[in-house]
Amino acid sequence: MLAAYIGYLIYLERQQMHETTIHGVVHSEKKKRLERKNIAMQIVIILLGFIIMGFAANQVIDKSTILVSELAISASFFGVLLLGVASALPELMTALVAVIKGKKDISAGVLIGSNVTNPLMGIGLGALISGYAVPRVTLLYDLPAKIGIALLIFYFLWRNEKLNKWEAIVLIVIFIAYLVLRNLLFPVDF
Repeated sequence: MLAAYIGYLIYLERQQMHETTIHGVVHSEKKKRLERKNIAMQIVIILLGFIIMGFAANQVIDKSTILVSELAISASFFGVLLLGVASALPELMTALVAVIKGKKDISAGVLIGSNVTNPLMGIGLGALISGYAVPRVTLLYDLPAKIGIALLIFYFLWRNEKLNKWEAIVLIVIFIAYLVLRNLLFPVDF
């Protein structure tokens, strides 16, 4: 999975180089923004963000473990809920800000990129570090559902290159049905 993610990044870089060659435009403004002190400051901000994120993630995992032991739900179901909310919020905010600023391409890129990055890099790197055993419910229910929903989204976008309100409602209803069915059909990991 990690190798597939690296391959995806190489593909994106080649596509960008190809587009730059076709358009023949190198933006000098972008080069001006990348001054040494500016880059150093951005690196410091990113590292600070990682430290804060690591602390917050540790707290969330500790509290989640307590909640799972107290509630009558499976750990993987709780993980699906937690991961769904925790991983979607940054992308949602970035996409909304991009749409508000009229940068719809950035919004789409963030959403599509996160759906490539999260499974390939996140799960690949996590499995590389921890050797996590995947519950069967993930293979038998979660993964086929995710693939099916991805195909439905692809169909919606292929048809008219945007999501209508009713299509968005359909996706939200499917997500709620997915959660309810998962909890009813698989109350315990197996």
